[in-house]
Amino acid sequence: MKGMKNILLLLALVAVPMALQARSAKGERKEKTAKVYTPRASKVKAATASLFGYAMSLSDSTVYLTDIQRLDSVYLDKKSGFLMDRQLYSMQLQAYLEDSLHLENMTTAVFFHKKPKKAEKKHAKVEKHNRQDGTLKFKRISADDFHFYAERWIDTSVPVGQ
Repeated sequence: MKGMKNILLLLALVAVPMALQARSAKGERKEKTAKVYTPRASKVKAATASLFGYAMSLSDSTVYLTDIQRLDSVYLDKKSGFLMDRQLYSMQLQAYLEDSLHLENMTTAVFFHKKPKKAEKKHAKVEKHNRQDGTLKFKRISADDFHFYAERWIDTSVPVGQ
């Protein structure tokens, strides 16, 4: 009798988890993978936009803000309105800070808008926010010292030679 109880207990310990696993596998959904959005040339348009750069370092209390600059040949995604290859414009500012001002490890960002008034409004907001913070030193980078240049957008969704 004792042996039979042990066998039933062992069977229950093995069978129940297996049944639960089979049940959960049956109801399991496929994992969703993130879609990578790569716009084709037909979904990108050349436009004019106003840009300005912002830079700061986590180890320094100085914040840098460029003047607003107008670029005639930037590429915007038609669907989202985002500036294509934004990181390249940010890297231009970072290279300037490293080469000209000898500032290492700066975190840079680029703000843009098609409408100059909206870019000016955002620029004023960023400047006001940083000037109000008493712990930060604020430095302006003029358009004479640094200027963005237009990056050429290349459709990487189409293989070369097609």
